[in-house]
Amino acid sequence: MCTLMLTLIPAVAGSTDQPTNNSQPADIGFTIIRGFITKPQLTNGGHFITFRCISVHYMVRGFGQKEMGTLHMLQKITVCNNFAGYIGNHFILARFNGPMDI
Repeated sequence: MCTLMLTLIPAVAGSTDQPTNNSQPADIGFTIIRGFITKPQLTNGGHFITFRCISVHYMVRGFGQKEMGTLHMLQKITVCNNFAGYIGNHFILARFNGPMDI
C-alpha cells in the first residue's frame, strides 16, 4: 500500500512530465509586395496601411520557407507602415522586414 501511495504523489502534486512547446517562428526573412491597388488609407494612428488589391503579387521569404501568390478581386489587406519602397494611389512596390501573414 505504501508503494502505491509513493507512486501517486507526483501525479497528485501536479508534477507531470509533459513537454511544452513554446517555440515561436523566427522573424528572419522578408516580404515583397508589388501590383495595382486602390487608394491606400492610414489606419490605427498611421501604424498600418489598408488598401484593396486589384492585382497584387506577393512573395514571403522566411527561414527555410518561400511562399508566393496573388491577391485580386478587391481583396482587402492591411500592412505595417515600416516598409522600404513605394505605396502610391494605384501602385505598390514595397519590401517589408520579416515574414507576413497574407
